[in-house]
Amino acid sequence: MAGLYVCEKTVHAKNNKKMWFGTFLDADGNFFDTTHFPNYTSIYPFRGKGCYLILGKVVEDFGFPSIEVIRFAKLPIKENPVLE
Repeated sequence: MAGLYVCEKTVHAKNNKKMWFGTFLDADGNFFDTTHFPNYTSIYPFRGKGCYLILGKVVEDFGFPSIEVIRFAKLPIKENPVLE
């Protein structure tokens, strides 16, 4: 899934390792949330504002869906062509 970064929250798990919760906008302008567990955060970190390609599985906790991230990458921004 592709999403436009909105924000993330860093928390520390029981083992004091870093994990994140992210919020994104999809192509239709709908919000969706992601969960980034410690075993993936050092391999696939947030890299600032922009669009991200997200691979994971949809889970539901407390009646609310989220994507548990397995792979995560910021997409490059295509430069505006110069008009002559």
